[in-house]
Amino acid sequence: MGLAAAPAQARQATLTDTIPTFDYADCPPLPAGADVSGSFCSEAIASSGSVTIGNVTHAIDTPLKLTFGSPWFDDSGPTQVFGALRGERFQVATRHGEPVYAQPEYAGAFEFTPDANLNLSFKIRFTGGDLGSNCTVGTNANPISVHLITGTTAPPPPYQPISGVPWSVAAPGVHAGTVVDNTFPVPAASGCSDNGNAFLNQLGGLPAAAGASTVILPLHIGMISYSKLP
Repeated sequence: MGLAAAPAQARQATLTDTIPTFDYADCPPLPAGADVSGSFCSEAIASSGSVTIGNVTHAIDTPLKLTFGSPWFDDSGPTQVFGALRGERFQVATRHGEPVYAQPEYAGAFEFTPDANLNLSFKIRFTGGDLGSNCTVGTNANPISVHLITGTTAPPPPYQPISGVPWSVAAPGVHAGTVVDNTFPVPAASGCSDNGNAFLNQLGGLPAAAGASTVILPLHIGMISYSKLP
């Protein structure tokens, strides 16, 4: 099935998580001149879902959180300011008798689009197993860039499209939906010591072509006015 696959035939993601607790601890400071009463901070939290990078799939079992601000300027309207991307490290392998951990990090680009999709550039930092302190898949200059949508993806053949779940109101000030992407490429590992690049590339089948990796994130997005922050 190729690019023209009908949405009804696409694999459908699900949304089953309960509403998480929003603490808004990572809301970025408002830029000078922003109207406090018209500016909002948002937290997007995934308590489940999965991320597949090449040959390795991680099932999310601790919250993955993205925080951003939407400052309002009376003369120009809203803009966006990144706050933080937080996810716990998780073990992916053992090397030299030591666990190898992976942890996602922000890589410099973010947008919550007018049609409520999420564009995000990130990298994955690997530690342990004598990999050193600069071992990543993706960099700020060459990140993993995902276009997370609630609609249906169009990966290159032979990969199959997948569909998210449209946004709905889950509670006052909280929206829920499932965003997906399987159209992005993933670069090879870089910066790893002790032949670690080759180790991670073999482990993950990297670099991975567009379509070979998948992100499925059931999200709850909470929003609060900056005027109501502590």
